[in-house]
Amino acid sequence: MMLHNTFIVVVLLTVVTLSRCDDIIVEGYKDVTELQFSVGIDSIKDLHKALSEKPAVETVRISDQKVPTIPSKALSDLNLEELRIEYSGLEDIEPGALEGSNISTVSFSENKIQKIKKGVFNNLKFQILYLVANEISHIEAGSFEGTIAGRIDLSGNKLTIIETSMFSKSTITTLRLENNNIDEIENDAFQKITDLNHVDLSRNKLEVLGDIFQDTENLTDINLDWNEITQLQPDTFKGTSLVWIWIEQNKLTSVPKGVFNNLPIKLINLSWNRIATIEEGAFSNINSLSTVYLSHNNLAKLKASFFNGISGTLNSLQLDNNNVSEIEPHTFKNIKIQELILSENNLTDIKKGMFDDADIEILRLERNQISHIEVGAFDSADIKDLIDVSENRLTEIKKEMFKIPLSSVNLGDNEITSIDEEAMRGLTLEDLKVENNPISRNTV
Repeated sequence: MMLHNTFIVVVLLTVVTLSRCDDIIVEGYKDVTELQFSVGIDSIKDLHKALSEKPAVETVRISDQKVPTIPSKALSDLNLEELRIEYSGLEDIEPGALEGSNISTVSFSENKIQKIKKGVFNNLKFQILYLVANEISHIEAGSFEGTIAGRIDLSGNKLTIIETSMFSKSTITTLRLENNNIDEIENDAFQKITDLNHVDLSRNKLEVLGDIFQDTENLTDINLDWNEITQLQPDTFKGTSLVWIWIEQNKLTSVPKGVFNNLPIKLINLSWNRIATIEEGAFSNINSLSTVYLSHNNLAKLKASFFNGISGTLNSLQLDNNNVSEIEPHTFKNIKIQELILSENNLTDIKKGMFDDADIEILRLERNQISHIEVGAFDSADIKDLIDVSENRLTEIKKEMFKIPLSSVNLGDNEITSIDEEAMRGLTLEDLKVENNPISRNTV
């Protein structure tokens, strides 16, 4: 008889458990990793009560649940470090849902939100607000008025236009808008944001920039990679404090003068475009410039005018994977470059004058089609550390071909059969690489 009663109790408990399978499971953490409790609630409206009955926590997570709507007041007056409601089919957040809350990091990412309504985020302060990977195509006018945020992340949504009214009268340090469908930005949309430092607009559909960044005075970092930009206008970035600019994987054909001049830029990335020419003075009067990426473009001839006016020291000038077959004399005159990369181009000859008066630490010429280096080609250059001409078509190394005080020369993977006995005499070579050559005589 006792065994029979025990069996009945177990069955009843199982039924009760199954009847609660539609509950929203809430996890509370003391910090990011230390789980304090996991509890089921009938509705998101019951979150306050559930938290009041449990030990104090810093982080609340609701993931892979069914939370289609967050009603007004449902999350009001919460005091947390982090709140995450993710992968839960969330479609709508009603105005006032977070009223009076003090939450450092809020994430509503990986849901089905289509619209940001005015009254949801107004006059709230966040360190980070994540709205990533939803279906947001519209932000109501004034939706972020009074909002203060270190970062707002709207990447991976369906926005097509950024209107001035969307972020007007907000304070946002970093605004991430990458991987949307944005093809239009109203001219003063960013100027209306206080303290904007960083904007990520990569992987959108922008073709023309116009004046959208002008006079955004605190703006230091812009990412425009993977758009469809065909040209840059002079003064595009006038009035900014631009330090880093990324315009990789676009459709630029030239670099005009007046785009970057007189700005505190350190890095310019123009790789993977269609650039065939650089206007004289395009890089002049940029006193802080340290890195220029021009890899994977259509430069065929490097003219002496291209880099006129560069001052200071470049950490790296990257010109690899173009179609360079000719370099005019004095192209790098009076420029200090720690690493000049000309690898994977169409150079066949290294002639006198190409590197005259250049000050270079490392010169990379590997994977071209170089079959001849003119004696004295490097004599008027100050190349201190390395010349790499590996993977070319050199057949011989003549006397005094490298008559400069180098530390290293890489001649590997050429077709060299002979090296003149005097070719390296007097050099302070610490590292000479000649592997994978059919050398019949080597006296080095």
